[in-house]
Amino acid sequence: MKQPHSPLQNILFISLDRFIASVHEALQPELRSRPLLIVTRQRPGIVASANAKAYAHGVRSNMATDEAKQLCPDLQVLFADGEQITQFSQEFYRILHRFSEKVEAVTLDEAYVDLTGYESLWIAPEYAAIRIKETIAKEIECTASIGIASNKITAFIASKSKKPDGLTAVPWGREALFLHAQNVVLMPGVGTRIKTLLNEVGIFTIGDIAHTGPEYLRAVLGDSAYAIIKFAHGIDHRPIHHRIYSQSITRTQALKKAPHYSSVPKIISALAKKTVLHLDMNKSNARTIAVRLKLSDGSTRQRQKTYSSQLYAKDVAASARRLLLDMHYYEEPLVSVSVQLSRLSSHNHRGQHISQNSFYRLKSIKKSLGFLSRRFGIETSAYKLPTTAQLSI
Repeated sequence: MKQPHSPLQNILFISLDRFIASVHEALQPELRSRPLLIVTRQRPGIVASANAKAYAHGVRSNMATDEAKQLCPDLQVLFADGEQITQFSQEFYRILHRFSEKVEAVTLDEAYVDLTGYESLWIAPEYAAIRIKETIAKEIECTASIGIASNKITAFIASKSKKPDGLTAVPWGREALFLHAQNVVLMPGVGTRIKTLLNEVGIFTIGDIAHTGPEYLRAVLGDSAYAIIKFAHGIDHRPIHHRIYSQSITRTQALKKAPHYSSVPKIISALAKKTVLHLDMNKSNARTIAVRLKLSDGSTRQRQKTYSSQLYAKDVAASARRLLLDMHYYEEPLVSVSVQLSRLSSHNHRGQHISQNSFYRLKSIKKSLGFLSRRFGIETSAYKLPTTAQLSI
């Protein structure tokens, strides 16, 4: 097998721990003292998330709610607050973009971050990971598990191998050695059912996958067997693609008092500016814009337009006002006004979210390296620190 990747790659996989439950605990801190279960209105019979106290009783995500209540009769059940969850997720991605412009969204609460090329900002990727964990804990009150490696698959499994609140760094050249010791269930695409099938034929670790013939595995895993065997050897050449999680951006203003029709364009412009802030945060463009008016009689009016090329941030407000004119709205009483952008795609900015400082002060670096050594057992003596005279004080 050839080398798994370039030694210059520094890829992080960040996974927020029990994200949905953590959002509700941040909003209502008193919930931290009791077992908490979150469900959605679409699937009220299935556990969407549970907090640490519920986990201690054996409650898990995707478990039937009735089963969870049998394990823990004192469970408090809440419906997920989708709007707040989205806002916390957006803040999560805003934090990540402070550390690198190369962020690939996976889900609301998981992402890859490529620190390659930012070596002058961070004395080590572990130091950047600690700063990310500290910032997430401070600003959105969630813990995060982070894996660091030279490629995506190893970083992903490293993150999953030590949860919650873990930090696992896999040295370059030791990807296969690390992966072979991990439980097979950590491999993407291997759920409980596939794990059971693999266990029945004597495959318990990722190392077992690596040493099993592809045709034999194909009977269980299908055509994905060949890719999974490569992953099991620590081979993954997939690049980090800047990708945003949101498929659309909607901003709505509820109106307690029906405004004069002449003020509606101003409301539309203000909402358009809010959508632009989200575009800038995700470094993205949109192709479709829609304006929706909800009238007091319960009816709605909507106009939308899809452009053949990208609608840039500077054009959003003017496009929204043109759609309002197309509705021929005059004096009907309004309940709410919405502006939505969709068909999103990413574009690149160079370093807008990166700190201008080359590195932090020497005392801060030494403190963080000591923290790495004490908490995670990471050897830090090999890192050569600059002298105080070399730092910009």
